[in-house]
Amino acid sequence: MAPRFLASAFASGPALLILFLPDPEALRVIRCREKAIQTLAKIVAYALAASIFFVLMELFTAFYRPDPGA
Repeated sequence: MAPRFLASAFASGPALLILFLPDPEALRVIRCREKAIQTLAKIVAYALAASIFFVLMELFTAFYRPDPGA
């Protein structure tokens, strides 16, 4: 359960940063390079893939039933 929590945190945290800073040049408060936003997007993509994997594994273990004839 802890890896699932960490994966979802790594996916949602940078995603919120990307959403709340769509045009940092308009605010003139924070100067952010495009490469930094692309790096955050990669982190979100990999963490989201890991989070989805952990959710699917949790569903698999919840609904797994061994063969009753064995």
